[in-house]
Amino acid sequence: MRSSQGLAACRTIATLVNIWRNTNSARVTLCMGLAWLLCSGCLNIQPYAGRTFAVTVRDAETGEPISAANISVKYESYSLNGPPSDVFSITNNEGIATIAGTSWSPQDWSVSADHYQILATETNWQKYAEYRLYRLPPPHVTIVVPNAFHGPLKIELKASATWNEQGNQWKPVTHWIQGEAGRRNFSFQASSTGYVSILAAPLLTRVFARGANKIEGTLNVIAENGQAVPVKFVESGTKIAHPLAWPFDSGVYIEDIQDIRLLLFVGSQTDASAFLATLAPRMSHGVSLVSRDIFNSLFDEAATSSEPSQK
Repeated sequence: MRSSQGLAACRTIATLVNIWRNTNSARVTLCMGLAWLLCSGCLNIQPYAGRTFAVTVRDAETGEPISAANISVKYESYSLNGPPSDVFSITNNEGIATIAGTSWSPQDWSVSADHYQILATETNWQKYAEYRLYRLPPPHVTIVVPNAFHGPLKIELKASATWNEQGNQWKPVTHWIQGEAGRRNFSFQASSTGYVSILAAPLLTRVFARGANKIEGTLNVIAENGQAVPVKFVESGTKIAHPLAWPFDSGVYIEDIQDIRLLLFVGSQTDASAFLATLAPRMSHGVSLVSRDIFNSLFDEAATSSEPSQK
């Protein structure tokens, strides 16, 4: 038996065919385009598949459950009958909340609790049974460069989650604590060539995935003598440890498995602009276009076998 959405789709397609037979070519193009969207599923007409499951929220560093944590799920789509209603739930004393959601994609999830940093993610299918939140305040990172250093500063945060080639699956986050539990201030030493490699817990990757131009107050750069140095943002990028895998279906939170790369320039705005021009001679609407290959090559060439430095 056909659903009401399916019947509505059939009537819509029949109407479009009717218009196609009796209108000019411009309208034909529009109508056939709409028909294609309907048939291809871009304008979803299927009923929503219900799905009820439990989600646990824990303290990222202690593993203790968080009670009274708020979980919200919002749906987005181009559906003719609109997305499902938003879903909200609150965790109990064991940190567990029951979500009466659907299989609709995409889904925007938000998990928050008093005195904790909010966690938000978009996914095409919710498979996470557990979320981990970090206590406030957010982390602050200081990068120390050699005295009189001038030039590009390449900061690379390497996620602890990795791809298991043999098991064909993601290896979970191996450490949730950066340095020691509760620590929020970190200092890392840049090499003489301006490269910084950091083995990062999700405490850092979640923040720095926003890009260097959106983390004001979280990152600052000083010289070894303690003096502040002028720094200009150039470009940022994220890369999943294994590009052939689709992390939304792997049961891991995407910002916990990305390697984060931030490219800054220590020096004047004039020098920073000149450096950017060597990377991206082309402009689009006033914005320089740095190719991914050029951007990543800067980090690949700078990477060394030395261990990350932390103070």
